[in-house]
Amino acid sequence: MPSSILSGPFSSVAIVGASPKTWKIGGLVLRNLISRRFRGRIYPVNPRYEEIMGYKCYPSLESLPEVPDIVAIAVPEKAALQVSREAARLGVKLAVVFTSGGQGFTTSLRKLANEAGTRIIGPNSAGLVIARAGLYLTIEYSAPPGSVAVVSQSGALGGVAMHWLSLLSSGVSFFTSIGNMSDISVCDTFEYAAKDEDTEALVAYIEWIRDGQRYMSALRTLASRGKPVCIVKGGRGPRSSEAVRTHTGGIATSYEVFSAATRQAGGVVVDDIAAAVLLCEAKRRLKRLGRRVVVVTNSGGLGVLAASQLENAGYTLPRLSNKVLSEIKRIKPEGVAGANPIDLQGDASITQLVDAALLLSSSAIADLVLLGYVPTSAETPEKVCKELTRLASAEKPVIVLAEGYGSLEITRCGSKAVLVVPGTGLFSAILGKL
Repeated sequence: MPSSILSGPFSSVAIVGASPKTWKIGGLVLRNLISRRFRGRIYPVNPRYEEIMGYKCYPSLESLPEVPDIVAIAVPEKAALQVSREAARLGVKLAVVFTSGGQGFTTSLRKLANEAGTRIIGPNSAGLVIARAGLYLTIEYSAPPGSVAVVSQSGALGGVAMHWLSLLSSGVSFFTSIGNMSDISVCDTFEYAAKDEDTEALVAYIEWIRDGQRYMSALRTLASRGKPVCIVKGGRGPRSSEAVRTHTGGIATSYEVFSAATRQAGGVVVDDIAAAVLLCEAKRRLKRLGRRVVVVTNSGGLGVLAASQLENAGYTLPRLSNKVLSEIKRIKPEGVAGANPIDLQGDASITQLVDAALLLSSSAIADLVLLGYVPTSAETPEKVCKELTRLASAEKPVIVLAEGYGSLEITRCGSKAVLVVPGTGLFSAILGKL
């Protein structure tokens, strides 16, 4: 994909099939584009209306006052193919086809893109987001602007990834729902991400790929530029692989072969979207992590679980010296147990836990500090977040493992140097791949 396709400039967008009814795709796309304050010109296209959402509505692409840079197509399959051909004839640069259809529809769009030069995303796309341009041409809820690209053959799972980015106080640089990949493919988007200055990491959901060598080359380029890539592979066993053909019209690559090739080229394959986002955020924010971990917690049980998972994943938990332990006891004079994990017990305040984590981050034997925290009713999420922001000054990377009531709320307390992981299950899922 030429870099100009996703790097813009984007000055105008037409939505064919626009509607005042936001439960329809054409209405939802238009509403999202307007509500996110797209800075370019917006042209609803639908012969049934003269105006939609305060914008003049046009009967066809040919009737527009200019050739738009992008055309969103949200009309039935037969009409969608006709509109795609009209867009190509007019010289539109990019068409995003929301319409779903069979293999014949996909093949026709691929032939059109090859012959006419108009690039096509979809069919069966959930849209495109280019955050720096204010372009939110999608039916999905989108994360705020940020540094992580999301590429997905499932629009809904792309939306899930953006939701998790929002939960982790992060955001999206661009989102591409590539759908059935008639033209623009996984490799196109990966190559763009490697060049995109706004993108620091990439999360992807992939069911199949068209060009294995090109895929591995793009992954190597991303890895060489320090941009972590975390992928969820759809289609593992015979039934799920059969579902891939139904969903996006492709043949699922062998899971084992795909995983091995991805790992060899510098990417990581994980089992679900939340884990992929968490892993990419850990790699992006915390950079290289050592293997020596010090655990401090307000729950002895959580400390034991965390220590067990760390050791199973190949990390070491060095025993702290009496000097360091005595300094910890000055922070909390009573009720300190263990020498790593260190249990400050249930009456420890979040202030004491953060003070202890900051102290431990300066220890020569620690490469990483894990703060295990179970919220209590004594402290509000607002207070917890305020205290956790102090961890940004830690000398070593810090991961906060939050478990229990309110743990999901405090995921938003993370920062560039701190990652909050909600739950031991997700913590375990990413540990071995950090």
